[in-house]
Amino acid sequence: MSNQKDRIKLLLSAISTEQLVQPLSINLDKIASLFLPDTDEEKARQIIAEFLLDYTLRTPDILFNIKEIAEGLGISQAVAGALDFATVFLDDTLAKKLPITDIEDPPLLLLTLLQACYLVNRIIEEIDDKIESFVGLPLGPLNLMYANIIVHEVIGDRFANRLDSNLTEVIKLSVITRGLLEANLSNAELEKKRANGLSLSGQNVTCLAKDHGLSLV
Repeated sequence: MSNQKDRIKLLLSAISTEQLVQPLSINLDKIASLFLPDTDEEKARQIIAEFLLDYTLRTPDILFNIKEIAEGLGISQAVAGALDFATVFLDDTLAKKLPITDIEDPPLLLLTLLQACYLVNRIIEEIDDKIESFVGLPLGPLNLMYANIIVHEVIGDRFANRLDSNLTEVIKLSVITRGLLEANLSNAELEKKRANGLSLSGQNVTCLAKDHGLSLV
């Protein structure tokens, strides 16, 4: 996890703030109108740029934490296949982008990193959704839905839709439900967490996008 994060930091260090917001030029108006309707364009651009940096930098931590939560609950086998796929994809993307001695197209670099992080976070979002549909609670404490909607707009439909259409091949509902059943989770404990609005991990659920003031509500 730390190795992934260090490599992402290294890659992002080669991108200036001006270069960071370049990929947003086409999608900014739509994103701002949905998530920042009362914010002027320059401020909206800055907020979204900061969000994209945080989204990218936090992805290795999010992936690591969800693995730790699954292991602690005894359901690692239920999600291991999907999370291993996400880990390998992120590692391969980072490996192909190093060394960074000659980055000719920083916006393309950012777009590539966002695509990899989007894949990881969409997998985690889908795992949370499937577990919540079965036990009434998401696995992890971080709601990624709005964050992924925003990044979907940035990276474009071509990549995002292709990924979304293939998620069922990566995440098997039958494997997840079997793993949850085999874990023999306490019904009383599940009910207590549901009543308190907690995740399966026992933590309060927060929204990554809302942490940056980005919300559809």
